[in-house]
Amino acid sequence: MLQLNNLVIGYKNQPLTAPLSASFTAGRLLALVGRNGVGKSTLLRCICGLQPALSGDIVWGEASGEKPQQNLNQMTRREVAQCVAVVLTHRPNTGLLFVEDVVSMGRIPYTPILGRLSVADKQAVDQAFSQCGIEHMRRRVFSALSDGERSRVMIAKALAQTTPAILLDEPTAFLDYVAKDEIFSLLHDLAHEARKLIFVSTHDIATAQRFSDEMLELTSRGFQPFGK
Repeated sequence: MLQLNNLVIGYKNQPLTAPLSASFTAGRLLALVGRNGVGKSTLLRCICGLQPALSGDIVWGEASGEKPQQNLNQMTRREVAQCVAVVLTHRPNTGLLFVEDVVSMGRIPYTPILGRLSVADKQAVDQAFSQCGIEHMRRRVFSALSDGERSRVMIAKALAQTTPAILLDEPTAFLDYVAKDEIFSLLHDLAHEARKLIFVSTHDIATAQRFSDEMLELTSRGFQPFGK
């Protein structure tokens, strides 16, 4: 459902890696590892359209699937947001918003200009709460949550977006070892049960090895099977 064709990532015509070519399918939890500065976050940002690639193609969808293949450069922002959800490392400034408000923001790609939630939107939000086991947090203020709780809420927001793919950049960066296991276990179950492509950039090698279906190392030479 995701193809990278001779993709070159970097800044100001300075490539970070050799051209990247790979295909990734749904129903799998993939872990992306690599040294600091090699381009893991840059790659994720390019894949979801937050940053332009230097060259090459990013193609979403399958020729025989429900959604036809589309080049990222030819997709609108709304189309991209209905294809892939993103959970970044930085902590969003949400003020006094409740958890329910934050999770509901995942429905923005489907709502009209005034942002009113339809019955289908509310059902998607409810399902995301249930899948992440955070129903009891609905009326809590998001900014008052612990790091582990915030991670679950942001994953729920991504699930409410009902996209076939979710990209996460260091989702366990601020968590203790118990919370790390819980988050990776949740992502593994979601990938397999909801048939999503979940792509995680992480430095947590040990946890990723236990829960991911595949680990790829990003180097200046491109993708390498981890440990080889």
